Amino acid sequence: MILGQQSRIVSMDVFQAGLQKAAQGVLLFLSRDAESSSRGPTYATTWLITDTLVVVPRYVLLPHEKVVFSVRRSGDTTETIATPVDPSPPSYAVDANTDSFHKSAVLLRLAQPMPGCALPLETASALSDHTLFLLHFSGGMDSMKISVGRFVGVSSDTLEYDADSMAGSSGAPIFSESGWTVLGMHTGSGESRSSNYGRPLALVLEDLRQSSAWPEIAAHHRLANVSATGQGTEAGPAMSRALESTIVQPSYAMMVETSSTGASKPELLAAALRWTFDPDVLGRREQYAPFVIDADESSRQWVLEDDTRRELLQGRTLTELRRVRGKEKSENPGQEVIDKILQGPPYPMSKIADAALPYWLQAVRWFKGIAPGLPTVATINRELGRRRVRGDLRVLTKDKVRGRKTELEHVQAWFENTRKGPLVISGLGGIGKSTLIAQFVLDQPEKMLLLWLDFDRSDLSPDDAVSILKVIVEQMKVQLANFVAPTLNENEWKQAAAAIGKQLKAETREELALMVLDGFEIAQHEKRHDEIWDVLNVIMAAAPRVRVIVSGRAPVHGLKLKNKAAVPLALKGMTEKDAKLWLKQSGVEDEKVHDQVWKNSKNGVPLVLKLALRLIREGGTEDLANTLPQKLVEGFLYRRILNRVVDDRLKPLAKDALVLRNVTENMVAEILYDRLPQELTTQTAFAELAREMALISPGMGGSAIQLTQDSDTGALQVRPEVRTASLRLLEMDDAPRVREIDQRAVAWYEQQDLSETSYRADVIYHYLRLGRIADAERLWRPDCGRLLKYAEEDLQEDATVEREWLRFKVTESENSLESWEEEAVKRIRGHQRRGLVRSLGQILSERTDRSTGSPLVFYDVWQEWQNGRLPEARRILDSAGSADGEIQRNRTLLAALVAVGEGKPQAADKLLLQIQGEKKWRDPIEALAVMAARIRLTVDLEKELDVAEQLGQVPMDKAVTRHLPPCDVIFSELSKLLGRKSRAETTHFLWPPETVDELPEFAMQLQKRRMAASGLGLSIAKKYPVVRNANLRSLAQPFPGGTGITPSKDLFNKAWKRWMLSANSMFLRDASELGATSSATQTMMWRNIEASIFTTLVAFRGIDIGFRNSNNIDEAVMKNSYALARNPARPSDKTLELIKRASALLPASEQWLKRRIEAILTSDRNDWTLSDLLIGTKVKASPFLSWLVLLLAPDPLQALCERVGGLNPNS
Repeated sequence: MILGQQSRIVSMDVFQAGLQKAAQGVLLFLSRDAESSSRGPTYATTWLITDTLVVVPRYVLLPHEKVVFSVRRSGDTTETIATPVDPSPPSYAVDANTDSFHKSAVLLRLAQPMPGCALPLETASALSDHTLFLLHFSGGMDSMKISVGRFVGVSSDTLEYDADSMAGSSGAPIFSESGWTVLGMHTGSGESRSSNYGRPLALVLEDLRQSSAWPEIAAHHRLANVSATGQGTEAGPAMSRALESTIVQPSYAMMVETSSTGASKPELLAAALRWTFDPDVLGRREQYAPFVIDADESSRQWVLEDDTRRELLQGRTLTELRRVRGKEKSENPGQEVIDKILQGPPYPMSKIADAALPYWLQAVRWFKGIAPGLPTVATINRELGRRRVRGDLRVLTKDKVRGRKTELEHVQAWFENTRKGPLVISGLGGIGKSTLIAQFVLDQPEKMLLLWLDFDRSDLSPDDAVSILKVIVEQMKVQLANFVAPTLNENEWKQAAAAIGKQLKAETREELALMVLDGFEIAQHEKRHDEIWDVLNVIMAAAPRVRVIVSGRAPVHGLKLKNKAAVPLALKGMTEKDAKLWLKQSGVEDEKVHDQVWKNSKNGVPLVLKLALRLIREGGTEDLANTLPQKLVEGFLYRRILNRVVDDRLKPLAKDALVLRNVTENMVAEILYDRLPQELTTQTAFAELAREMALISPGMGGSAIQLTQDSDTGALQVRPEVRTASLRLLEMDDAPRVREIDQRAVAWYEQQDLSETSYRADVIYHYLRLGRIADAERLWRPDCGRLLKYAEEDLQEDATVEREWLRFKVTESENSLESWEEEAVKRIRGHQRRGLVRSLGQILSERTDRSTGSPLVFYDVWQEWQNGRLPEARRILDSAGSADGEIQRNRTLLAALVAVGEGKPQAADKLLLQIQGEKKWRDPIEALAVMAARIRLTVDLEKELDVAEQLGQVPMDKAVTRHLPPCDVIFSELSKLLGRKSRAETTHFLWPPETVDELPEFAMQLQKRRMAASGLGLSIAKKYPVVRNANLRSLAQPFPGGTGITPSKDLFNKAWKRWMLSANSMFLRDASELGATSSATQTMMWRNIEASIFTTLVAFRGIDIGFRNSNNIDEAVMKNSYALARNPARPSDKTLELIKRASALLPASEQWLKRRIEAILTSDRNDWTLSDLLIGTKVKASPFLSWLVLLLAPDPLQALCERVGGLNPNS
């Protein structure tokens, strides 16, 4: 039965088609620090509102010149650069609590358009209890997710719903329950976490209306320039009316006559000459209201209706209009276009900037017939199309690779020699074919006619003359002013081709034209692909000056056009010299890195080199030997080759075939039988599979059949690079299916003649993939090694033992202990980076012996420390002996961590002192983390809490107050009990030193502030002053340690040392710089090491130290809340108990925070993070909140150990 007033039953086919279409317009958004390659990206979700514009939440676009933005599709690794449309978006309060931080929308422009993917907008408003869909990239994952929910509340400025979301979902489009149209933008969750919230589309459009790109959006969606506000107060109807009035319906004639409206008045004419105008400046609002698009009383900028504007301007002269316009200057891009038109001709298109063309497209309609020589709408559209083509080519060549000078000269010489036939450029995928052609085209005059036929297009078929001519006609319309498109139909294609050729001849009398057939290997899959040459021969018979380039992975044998044989150009990779020189010029100086990149570059494939450079910039050079091949296979090759299986019927069969090394016809019948298309026989499917050149290695003579190395087995050899690239993803998608194929393969091979080496090697390969090492050992023969040399790359991630077994079998050079240790470190770091944290113990257990300077000692100790086995960790360290360089430094660092666990902070500090200083570290932030770790050793929050509880229950202990000045503690309630003055009573802030020379003065001022704030502890503060002591080698404790020392004396010892460290280093300045950077961007979530350093500043909150962009540390914590929120709290039971004890001491002014803490602690959640404390509509700067951040934030000593060891912080 139907539940409700109308049926909500939806056709599955319709739903699936709508979902697939909507998904094309939703993208993963990434922002990165361009200068910090090791800092990970920040993720969000974005969506296309036009073919080139995407919508994002404003917080990811805070102005910062070092941030790079990009987008990518679901499951794709190729990124498209995105640039903010408006360099300085409207400002908002830096505090993350403001609504604008989470809700407002801004635009970015993609470097490469995505035609046909823009999402449609919903004209009606959302209704409570109606279904909605969210498409989003939760957690920054590469694959898109869908959430389904219902609206639980709808108001004029908020959509509330129960659809699930996660980090990374912000910005996701909210789709209606029917039609897959956009209702709004997801902005986050509420404080109660019972609902999620979004921004209604009407308000999103109001945000975007302020952008310079609004005309493009308006043109794409037929939008009027209306305001979403002031449309009414009722939530649903008001929003509906606002949006329905925004969607432009077919225009009506003006409702009033000119004579009765006074439309010829000078005030209205002045408004017609302004893109937007302020009605209060030009006259009275009421006289303009009938003639503007939206007479919003609250708006300072109105826009005249197009019909009214054209009517006012017609019949005027430019001289008259210039006089009315006056000489007022404006930086509005639309106004600049109007003023340029008023200046008079000429209007050369070459002088018009790309960003201004959309404004010209609208303005020329208003001034038609007034300004002589004004370009027509068609002319501007052609210019837009031409520039779009050139813009796409510039994207291809933006990372220009060296070593193609000879090839470019070759292409240029061929182009100018019209006696030569077509040029056929062939080469591996990623070798740079398209880039070479793009660079050649950009080197030619811009007026050269370019026809680019990309056979990746689904609507372009080489054996369909009409589809070929249709693409050519589309591009000629854009580029040729007087082009007349012929009628295209199947029966008269030759006449149409001849007509096209005739018009091309007229255009190429003085200049050559170029036609490019790109991705031609796809065309070659068609049995009748040769028919395209018939079409081109007809065209070129009339237009001989059209030059043709064919680009593909395979050569085109026997090609002739106009009886002229093709000129082959087999594109090779860059030379080793050019590749390394390019890396050096791109900022990579390390020659060892050059060697690693070259080793993995597939003989200089440019796209692989570019991928390597991007990896270096994003993640540094550590573990590059593992990371580069992994990224190569899992990203680029999977997308560009596996998805190029041309015959859709074969794709399921091809996916299973990728598990195999070789495929015979019998294997198709007995292993892949359940993926065989029903309409194909085994023989036909095998023959068709052999033609999939993107999947199967080519054999001799251009045949797709590849004979295996030892006998004529008649097997197809699956491209090894494709198999390696695809296996990881196939296992993620359907691991049981992959295992089943492995099992079937073993059963099949065991029935074959295993004296055949290739069969024996293949069955060993599948044995290893199934974990059957004993069977592999039984069949192993030395001659199998050459066939399985790189097969280890195709084993599962957790097949550590099998991989090592195979590696030792096929690689004689890896027998030494040192070589194994080096390889083990690389594998550990690679596994940790990919989140395979459990493999650490497996790798370490492969061999128990260690060399003298073994880098594995660090990981042996780490594993014992992590498991709480401190005595064993200490034993390993003591028995390891000494090592050199960074290995010994890292051991010392880890020894300090172990000492802390043993309750020996002074020993830990002495160890850290040995490795202190930037000369000991590659990255300054690592040296900064050492000082942060030393400072953290002076912090004892539990002991402070003990003293606070003691003083709160008994009369003030004068011994405590004499030994512990209020400025020496961090817990604010204890500081108050010790007599600390309120911040309002202190008028001046102490600023950190900017240079080393300022340290003595800073130490003196710090001591003065310390004494002034010491209260009853003045005498002890005076007795042990803070001084400049450059070496800090011998800091005797004011109170000797031991069992007799009181908590107050111990806290004083630690605080005194803390102040001494601050007065003798640049820590305060350098750590606060992290906060200054984050406050400027608010787009980068910190890694653990940054968070640990910055939060260490809380240890100095006892004295009012000022920081850049903040008056004190409490404000600084809040201003950097977004950067800190990423770091997991993961509180221990002991930490939870401290939080409960501390919150019980909070004053009434901090009860809001106490309630928040209680809500978290009673929610039975074990996954809560700092974001639960720091992000929310009611969160504000608080001394206790800063104390909590220090308690929960990452420890700098542990964070630095994780960093130098390449260890996963979530392990």
